[in-house]
Amino acid sequence: RAPTLTTLSYRGITGSGKTASSQLVVNQVLRLSSHSKRETRVAEQIKALTPLLDSFGNAKTLMNPNASRHGRYLELHFNERGRISGGKVLTYGLEKSRLNRLTHEERTYHVFYQLLAGSTPEERDRFNLEDPSDYALLASSGCYRLPSGPFSDDSIAMEELRAAMKTLGFKPKHTVSIFSLLVAILILGNVQFGEGDARDVSAYVSNPLVLEQAARLLGVSSEELGETLTNKTSYVRKE
Repeated sequence: RAPTLTTLSYRGITGSGKTASSQLVVNQVLRLSSHSKRETRVAEQIKALTPLLDSFGNAKTLMNPNASRHGRYLELHFNERGRISGGKVLTYGLEKSRLNRLTHEERTYHVFYQLLAGSTPEERDRFNLEDPSDYALLASSGCYRLPSGPFSDDSIAMEELRAAMKTLGFKPKHTVSIFSLLVAILILGNVQFGEGDARDVSAYVSNPLVLEQAARLLGVSSEELGETLTNKTSYVRKE
């Protein structure tokens, strides 16, 4: 028998509850379709996708403190008995401009604030973490916290993110690499440039120590990173 495909889509203005409504539907479907230990495990992993994607893809805007700044397509798979057997998610349309500069009173993606608020002492030492106001990207809007409410504590959200990553099978080395990249993005926002003194001379990084810190987190040399940031390379016929 050919499988049956049912598609649910949600439309509405920001803050209308599209994400929350879809989550309620998915949780109910998972509750009804998981009975064995294996099915329950799969259901828990699918549920763990929500806090993970919310952290990396949602942000505070002027209209909504938890606005989805990406598209999300979730596909659930069931066996012939209607039991959950797996799932996959596709994300698309991430708002990249939110990693460059922010509108006043808005925030970039939640995960940056969550990491700074809920980092362990070891992580603070490893990544040399500072106050949110010390990072140019975060300081560009002057907004560091969510409006008061039940889901406004970034440190608690960081604990939920760690639990979700553990449920989904992220190993410690993977989380360290991901957090390194997040901190590198913040530090790259602090890199400052000076203009070249001639037409054929490129710009230069005026605070090389900041560049070295970002390069270390990215696993590349500061010379190569500086070259990439100050020179444009054009390819003609792949050459």
